[in-house]
Amino acid sequence: MIWTDWRWRWPATVLDDPRVINFWDDGKIAGRWYEANLTHRGAEVEWDAFFLYGPDAFWVEAPPRVVTWGRTILANKDRLREGVTQYLDAQGPGAPSNSN
Repeated sequence: MIWTDWRWRWPATVLDDPRVINFWDDGKIAGRWYEANLTHRGAEVEWDAFFLYGPDAFWVEAPPRVVTWGRTILANKDRLREGVTQYLDAQGPGAPSNSN
């Protein structure tokens, strides 16, 4: 999230994997919620962070338990990779490759 973040400037090919669904949160509702309820960094909005939930996680009346999270994404890429890999490995043969 930087001052140049505008929906019309976002290149559609950045996350073009068919498993990816892109959403645009113009009001920064998600980032404000994560800052106020999980990260508590003292910023107005959480950004450049990841929040990993298990495959059965659903938001009903209360948010599900976060398996792992980190910020910045680059600084915590190994944590993110490990968290995602445990779920991909659990899917067994035929699961998407996690070689990167």
